[in-house]
Amino acid sequence: MLGGFLPIRGFVRACLFNFGINMTFMAHRGTEWVAGLLLVVGPLWGGESAARLPVGRRLFVEPCSASIRLGKVSLVVTPLIHRGKTCTGNYQLKVSPYFFKNEKGTLVLDASDALVMKLMSGKPASFVGKATNSRNGKVRKIFGKAVPSAGETGRVTFSINTEFGQMVFNTKYHFGD
Repeated sequence: MLGGFLPIRGFVRACLFNFGINMTFMAHRGTEWVAGLLLVVGPLWGGESAARLPVGRRLFVEPCSASIRLGKVSLVVTPLIHRGKTCTGNYQLKVSPYFFKNEKGTLVLDASDALVMKLMSGKPASFVGKATNSRNGKVRKIFGKAVPSAGETGRVTFSINTEFGQMVFNTKYHFGD
């Protein structure tokens, strides 16, 4: 009776395989196509797969600064690329007038599926990461909070512990290609 649905079964399996979803169909043919349909349509209703950032998507962070005793620290972050469960890019800190304290290196922020789902649903999300100085290999722990505002934009706060004390950078972010 449901032999006409067998091509749909193959189509559903092929689609799910292309999206990296491993699926075992139910044994009963009458319910098999319903289970397949739910697994294909489910992400459109806000499932976990719908909230993932596409791999390679970039996160742009606007330049910002923080005040220190008798000076200022400027932070510039290259576009962060989402790969797996992290957003990776480079950073540059310019310390004025203490130019000998300038540094640059690699920035890696944790971007778990749960964090991405929170951001894409418009809820604030806290994150952690690390900045690795390319000159001496020193690793600094980073704490942050992103607050979405409209669409794919929002505000972000980075907190970094340094020899000057805790520095807090407030800026904006947006997603792009």
